[in-house]
Amino acid sequence: MRFPANSIYSFLLFAFALFALLPVAAPAQSAEALPAIVGIVSDGEIPLGGAIVTEKNTPNSVQTNDNGEFVITPQKKYPATFVVKFIGYETREVLVSRDAAADSVHVVLQSIDYTMKDVVVIAYGQSSREKLTGAVSKIKEAAIEAATDNSPLTAVQGTVAGVYLEQTSGEPGDAVNLVVRGKTTFNSSTPLYVVDGVPFVSPIDNPLALINPRDIKSIEILKDADATAIYGNRGSNGVVLITTKRGTAGKLKVGLKLSGTSEWIAPRLDYLNTEDYLKMRHEAAAADVERGEMLDEEYTAINYPDFFKWSSTDYTDWQKVLLSHKSFATDAQLSLSGGGETTTFITNLGYYNTGSCSMGDNDYTRFTGKTGINYTSPNRRFKFEANMLFTRLVNNTHNDATPLYYVCTPPNMPMYDDNGHPYYSTGKNFERAPMATLEVQNESKTTSMNFAFVTSYKIWKELTAKVNIGYSHSSNNYESIYGTYHESPYVGGSSEAKYTNSHSESFLAEPQLTYRTPLFGGTLNALLGASYQFNSTKKTYMLGKKYPDDHLLYSASASGSIAEHYTAKYPTKAVSVFARLNYDYKDRYIGNLVVRRDGSSKFAPHHRYGTFWSLGAAWLFANENFVKNWAGSWLSHGKLRFSVGHTGGDGIGNYLYLNNYKTFKKNYKGFVSIYPANAANPDLTWEKTDKKDIGLELGFLDDRILFSTTFYHTKSYDMLTLMKFSAQTGFTDVTANLDAEVFNYGFEFELNTVNIRTKNFQWNTTFTLTLPTNKLHSFPGIEQSAYSKTYAIGRSLNCVYGYNFLGIDPQTGLGMLEDVNGDGHIDPEDYVFIGNTDPKFYGGLTNTLRYKDFSLDLTFYFRRKPFAPSFLQTNPYATGTVNTTREIYNNSWRRPGDVAKYIGFTSSAGTSVADNYGDLLQSQYGYCNASYLRLQNVRLAYHLPEPLLKQLRFTSAEIYLQGRNLFTITPFDGYDPETTKKGALPIPSSISIGVDLKF
Repeated sequence: MRFPANSIYSFLLFAFALFALLPVAAPAQSAEALPAIVGIVSDGEIPLGGAIVTEKNTPNSVQTNDNGEFVITPQKKYPATFVVKFIGYETREVLVSRDAAADSVHVVLQSIDYTMKDVVVIAYGQSSREKLTGAVSKIKEAAIEAATDNSPLTAVQGTVAGVYLEQTSGEPGDAVNLVVRGKTTFNSSTPLYVVDGVPFVSPIDNPLALINPRDIKSIEILKDADATAIYGNRGSNGVVLITTKRGTAGKLKVGLKLSGTSEWIAPRLDYLNTEDYLKMRHEAAAADVERGEMLDEEYTAINYPDFFKWSSTDYTDWQKVLLSHKSFATDAQLSLSGGGETTTFITNLGYYNTGSCSMGDNDYTRFTGKTGINYTSPNRRFKFEANMLFTRLVNNTHNDATPLYYVCTPPNMPMYDDNGHPYYSTGKNFERAPMATLEVQNESKTTSMNFAFVTSYKIWKELTAKVNIGYSHSSNNYESIYGTYHESPYVGGSSEAKYTNSHSESFLAEPQLTYRTPLFGGTLNALLGASYQFNSTKKTYMLGKKYPDDHLLYSASASGSIAEHYTAKYPTKAVSVFARLNYDYKDRYIGNLVVRRDGSSKFAPHHRYGTFWSLGAAWLFANENFVKNWAGSWLSHGKLRFSVGHTGGDGIGNYLYLNNYKTFKKNYKGFVSIYPANAANPDLTWEKTDKKDIGLELGFLDDRILFSTTFYHTKSYDMLTLMKFSAQTGFTDVTANLDAEVFNYGFEFELNTVNIRTKNFQWNTTFTLTLPTNKLHSFPGIEQSAYSKTYAIGRSLNCVYGYNFLGIDPQTGLGMLEDVNGDGHIDPEDYVFIGNTDPKFYGGLTNTLRYKDFSLDLTFYFRRKPFAPSFLQTNPYATGTVNTTREIYNNSWRRPGDVAKYIGFTSSAGTSVADNYGDLLQSQYGYCNASYLRLQNVRLAYHLPEPLLKQLRFTSAEIYLQGRNLFTITPFDGYDPETTKKGALPIPSSISIGVDLKF
């Protein structure tokens, strides 16, 4: 069934406006004084079940139910004062007048600590941390805002055990790799992102770059089968739940947050100056002559312009030119919220602008808007919630190749020629022209809209009907403009332009029934639901050439030739039914059963449906009488939990069980041709994963010390991947289920402590540690397969095959590589396992100190990763052909008998040394230790005291100074041990100053 975007969009806007008027049309509540006070306690958005409401100076007290609701009759006359307490939240006194007692009272508490009473958002509901049977980690609002202005995902790094995050580049908006408990598939291990209950659709590599971190209330990460199975195949790689902020009852609240940030790239390598560079080049040329690999007639100005044409005294610090640009970021946020006891609203507007620390007038601008309305009928039976997120993201960059590719440019090479164009040389080692990167202009414009509607009605006390409706629409227009001088005129450089447009939409409908009832001395919670999701993506691409002038490159119609073009559309559907039973027996024994049946249009009808399930259990042994008698008051929490489950995945392209056809990007004699795009495989079926999880949680001294440890084990099989076969069939591969098994297992540790807590001073510490293991457990026939030099039994999926490096030959200065098959040749047949790029362990340490009106937050992140691409991988040219660092120059081989760290010099490509260097980069020689300890974040804040706030008419005001990535301790030999991808820009350091005002 096709859902036109325009009609859905119009319907959702109409529904949004209609329900926004509900509070206006709602009947007025009676002003007659009530004998009892009815109210709700929440953290502003999520109800707090188990809070204690006590009439001040009386024994009159009640406890809120699981929905945060309470009813209490004051013993004294009005006005009455009530004290509201909840572990981990600030105690609050509330004065209720006779008139106010006639309305429902909403009490909002502020979170202060990490406790077992924390409310955690889970799939299709919420729970206290204490009663979770699954593995769920939560990141609160303050931690998200302190971590980043750009992408909220960076708040995960080091704060959540079992979740590995690595930034691919220091460019704003670039992709972030997030993996939950290891790589479980040969395909993407990207988790499912859910925003306000709706799967998030994004047309860019970093999906959450489209979400303003200031709009987020919390991030929950679901890790085990108990927590993720209810999402079926979509949750097989873990689930990231993002809950945005809601309005709170009370008078209009206005928030204004402003900050300015200065960013720079801190590490610098010691490259040779012109004098030392030319000295190295002469040494390299002499070595080539001695080896008989350079003739006198080759020693010319054409081949060696740095000797004969360029000045021997001019010096350009290419690091400074390419990487020393300071970027200034501006962040401005305005929020409005308020409402009455039945209706609350929130509106946030955000503006964020920054640039890149690399060369060029780069610009990254994000405009965001968030609006939300919550309505609860006076009898609290009907609830409606609507949330909308809007983002406009514009990203302009000028680098077609990364700046690190050019830092080894000769220091005496000119920037521009006599005509003001980027300087290109005829020299065979100097095809690069750093300033030509400015001839490339990339512009990405992304628009994203996400709507989430939740309507529920309490049919009777135990039974509630609920419907989630979600719709998202996103578009991305990407233009890559290549000016005439983007490549050397000596090879016939010309201008061209690439235009890519993509549009995605998603519609989701999920009706649900929840039932809650006492049963056999405990409480049964049941959920029954169904899900329908429709996704559609359309992409259009065109490559234009032969433009009459560079000024016309932004006009596709001005191209003299359309060299390539195509349009593709990808619709998919998924239908599901799911159920969950949760039973809590006397706050001691908890069981949780989940079943989901998924259908996916990616598989043939006879394989279209899969059943996924999980079973979780928890024993809160600290609530047992015999434990209380033995442990006394020092053990405040103790829980043993266990879960098993079966999930699956469909992470492949669309309709590969059929023969699909594509159009050629290029025309043939003016006609468009089509060709078969894949070999059909009607036997494709679900990739499957079995998960096991066991955890122990302990709390001491009223939860001032909280410790948890978890062992997890996953087995993935029927792996979906490409199977190679003979090209005589017309195809080189086919998508199929591979008879292989992948194991992921490891230990997770989390420790939260309140070290000191007095009236004026508090010190909290959070520590996380993860010890992961990933390995290919079985792969029948791997030795005869196309994967024999890619994977190995007992090794990680991130293993690296290459040559075995035996050291530098002291007599020749060449690197020695093992001839594994003994055929006298060094070629890929000699590849062996040389390492894997998995971290051995990773974690974080956060300290939060508060003294009176001051607060200080310090976050460290660490990881041990002994094998990663080294700095040498950035430069494909052998030492002596281009500039290099002083460390490499001083430790290179020069004469027979030298015991050196690096091979000898050569002045040209194509020599034995240059060929040897290329082979060495595919051995341990091209890898190094990328472990590090980093001061991730430090934040000092001053909160204006109460008397001054009253004078300024603020409800709160904060001034803060923040630094990110201020220092790193590492043995890594390049710029940044995290962004080790070839040529990736280092993550910048930054200092921010800002104010956060509320009135």
